[in-house]
Amino acid sequence: MRKRVPMEVWETKRPLITRLYQEEKKSLREVMEIMERDYHFVATVKMYKSRIWKWGLDKKLKGDEVLAILILKRDRDALNRPTEFRIRGQLVDFENIKRYVKRNPALVAKLRAGHKPNGQTAREVTCRTPSPAPNQALNSSSDLYGVEKILGLFRVYVDGSFSSGAWFCEYNVDCGSSLLCNGDRSNELFERVIASFALVNRCMMRGDQIDINSSAYYGISTVTTNMICCV
Repeated sequence: MRKRVPMEVWETKRPLITRLYQEEKKSLREVMEIMERDYHFVATVKMYKSRIWKWGLDKKLKGDEVLAILILKRDRDALNRPTEFRIRGQLVDFENIKRYVKRNPALVAKLRAGHKPNGQTAREVTCRTPSPAPNQALNSSSDLYGVEKILGLFRVYVDGSFSSGAWFCEYNVDCGSSLLCNGDRSNELFERVIASFALVNRCMMRGDQIDINSSAYYGISTVTTNMICCV
């Protein structure tokens, strides 16, 4: 007969057993073999099952848990909200819920009759709106990257114009150019900036790739070549 494993010893092994059994979806037999082989931890099947139940790691769905999920789903569907469900923090595959209900049709009758799960189960079953799909986030990032790239190209052009002496900005904020006639040209600057971005927008709608050597970039620089700027 094997000796009883003290509770404090179980608690030291809890994170490891939880990872193997719940997160990595290993069978109880596999968990026991790994714990004995790699960590020299030995306990009976009965001990493991008792501890797994106390920790809430049991993989088997229970009627009250499924009833709680069905109630949440009914309420969320009424609000037209996509939903993912969790039991004690673990994501639930709703296909498993469907199979459980198919095997236990009495649950639907309980749902319609207004039955409620016990308080403990109701606290353990939670729901939330799923996070956006990765491709949606990627599209947003791609759009942002395109905007940043365009602004970067425009900044390169403006900086280059100042560095070459083609543009200058005096202390009184009047705009002038060493290449053109004197006078305030800020309104023209604004109009040409708008024209430049309109051209960029058309290029993006056509799917053009814009870089400093491309014909699209040349078109932008042509629009702004005679621009006199102050910032």
